[in-house]
Amino acid sequence: MQNHKIRLVTIFAGYASTGVLSAGTQRWIAALHSISHRMVMVFDQDQLLKPPACVVNDSSAQLLCEKHGAYDFGSYQRGLAFAEQQGWLTDASHVLLCNDSVVGPFGDFESFMEPMLNSEDSLWGISESYLYRPHLQSYFLLMSRDLFLCHAIQKFFKAVVVQPSRHDVIQSYELGFSRLVLEEGFSWQVAFKAGEMSDPMSGEIVGNMTSYPLLMLRKNVPLILSLIHI
Repeated sequence: MQNHKIRLVTIFAGYASTGVLSAGTQRWIAALHSISHRMVMVFDQDQLLKPPACVVNDSSAQLLCEKHGAYDFGSYQRGLAFAEQQGWLTDASHVLLCNDSVVGPFGDFESFMEPMLNSEDSLWGISESYLYRPHLQSYFLLMSRDLFLCHAIQKFFKAVVVQPSRHDVIQSYELGFSRLVLEEGFSWQVAFKAGEMSDPMSGEIVGNMTSYPLLMLRKNVPLILSLIHI
């Protein structure tokens, strides 16, 4: 990043069913590491058979493996706690929460991130969903310093617990986070606005951008999702 005041801490949530990272996940981790000042990778499992390359010789990248069953927000919780314990949030300008459901990046990821990191907005997402109510999709959430230091936001992540179902996770945490951001007087921006896109077949307004990966690429978003992920 050209702006030397940008100090990005990335919290990455992952899961590798075989214990081995796919080539796509390794590529995504490498891209994130290249723009991050610090990076914490949290995998919801007891171990990885081989750690990501960036953790081997770089103390700014840390790997945590812990089977917790609380989905991405459980990993975000643990990564934020680790970053706080290490003092990494003291001088951080932004915190990025993201997961391993992303395919890419395709193209210049740093240039894609630069406007977000240099904006005055408190929260950025790549895509939004109108399912239940408008909210940012939690596979990519970029928080500015004023947001991640907000007491209510910190309390929200510290209170994450295992939920009875995936539906409860979506309601409590993915939708709950977007709702809390607004309640605290913040607003968000999204790189790819669902309300401005139409289904190429039906002409109807797109309600969930993750179902339209080609539309995302056509709008110069250099990332798509490999599956619906919370």
